Amino acid sequence: CSSFSRHSHFDDISGVRPSSRERADRMSPVVFDIIDAALSEAKVGDIEEYANKFVAHAADDHSIATLDDEQRSLTLDKIQRIHETLARVVNFVSGAVLMGPAQSFLPTTIYDPIVNFDRPWVDPKNMAEVRGAWRKREHALEDW
Repeated sequence: CSSFSRHSHFDDISGVRPSSRERADRMSPVVFDIIDAALSEAKVGDIEEYANKFVAHAADDHSIATLDDEQRSLTLDKIQRIHETLARVVNFVSGAVLMGPAQSFLPTTIYDPIVNFDRPWVDPKNMAEVRGAWRKREHALEDW
C-alpha cells in the first residue's frame, strides 16, 4: 500500500479533504457510530448479560430477575448472529480502519476436521459397553 493510498484512506474515515489535512486529524465519530450500531443491532450486550448472570458469576434471584426474556434465552441462532457481527466488526476495524488483512474466524487445524464424519462414532457392537461407561459416569457425577 502506498503512502498516497494510506493518506487517502485516512482522509475518507476522518472526513477531511486532502487540502485540509492536519497532523491532529482524528477518525470521524461516524465510524464509531457504525460499529456501535452494528453491535447494538445484534444485541451483543445480551450475551454479555447472560454470561455475567449464568456463566462467569453466580447470580441471585434478584439479579436474574433484572434480565428480560430476550436476555434469558440464549439460542444457537443468536450466538451465530453475534459471532457474525463480531467478525464483521473485527474485519471492518482491521481493513477499513487499520488497513490490515481480513481475519478468518474458522479454527485452523492441522488435520481434516471432517475426515470421519461419514463413519459412526461407535461401532454398534460396542454400544452396551458405551452405555455402561455412560451410566458409570452418571453415577459418579450424582455423587458430587
